[in-house]
Amino acid sequence: GDRVMEHIFGIFYGYTEFGSRDKILDPANNYLIDGNMTIEIDLQIEVGDLPIWSPPKLIQKASDDLVQLLETAEAETADVHFEVQKKKRGKKTTIHAHRLIIDARAPTLAALLGEGDSSNTCVVPIQNTDPDLFQDVLRFVYGGRIPEEARLKEHGRELVDISNRFGCMGLKHAAEAKLASSAIDVGNCAELIIFADAKNCAMLKEVAMTFFVANASQIMQSEDFAKVKESTDLMQELMEAGFGGKKRAASGDTPDESAFKRMRVGALRQNLDEKGLDPDGSREVLISRLEDFDTNNEDGDEDGDEDSDENEE
Repeated sequence: GDRVMEHIFGIFYGYTEFGSRDKILDPANNYLIDGNMTIEIDLQIEVGDLPIWSPPKLIQKASDDLVQLLETAEAETADVHFEVQKKKRGKKTTIHAHRLIIDARAPTLAALLGEGDSSNTCVVPIQNTDPDLFQDVLRFVYGGRIPEEARLKEHGRELVDISNRFGCMGLKHAAEAKLASSAIDVGNCAELIIFADAKNCAMLKEVAMTFFVANASQIMQSEDFAKVKESTDLMQELMEAGFGGKKRAASGDTPDESAFKRMRVGALRQNLDEKGLDPDGSREVLISRLEDFDTNNEDGDEDGDEDSDENEE
């Protein structure tokens, strides 16, 4: 049969001699077949750094595991039992949960649990709330889970409302963003302006007002616009959006303050998020929060400079 003479290169130097000519030509060794010898080479070339593997999507896996903990919670393993009722005399749906997670992730919701620890169970009634929407809130609390886009679009206002109620601002902003990007038309624009104003949805309000300016003649014929006209503040904002243009900075404003006042709400929220500040609230509140942050940082820098000057003296 065929004879195989195998040589493997070392990591750094390898072999300098594979076999002697006499050994290969010797018929007794059977290396040659009809005067031919087949040499098979397995060549590996190292390019750049060695590949490093790390477990993928660890954060997503942890999130999924926590949501699974919620989904499989039972009366025996949970220490919080929410009795959710959509209508006053409607059916109650019990949803089991865990105090430790709610305490850590949802302070507003945790306040409903009262005092206690993991050794005590509590039953919490949740009135006037759709159980499925409340489950969406808990999925967000446990694992940061945002509903699918179709659900965000269909139940956007309800999700904004329930998120506001239980202090889940990330879920609120996700639902608000979906409403702002895909749910505004001539028929509902006025209604959404009123809704956004009532729920402190600054981005939705900004987008809806911009849509109003472009379609004012049609929207003003809608029934809901009569409700808009009842608010002097909203009418003033619509006038400014339609005819006021960009507000110019007052003479006393600093350059940073002027920049904030020219920003869209989405940009304001991004700035706040990057600075670790709360991105929820009206446009005026968002601007004020950023201005206060920059002012406090400037004061801190000046104090640091003074300390440095004293040390040099």
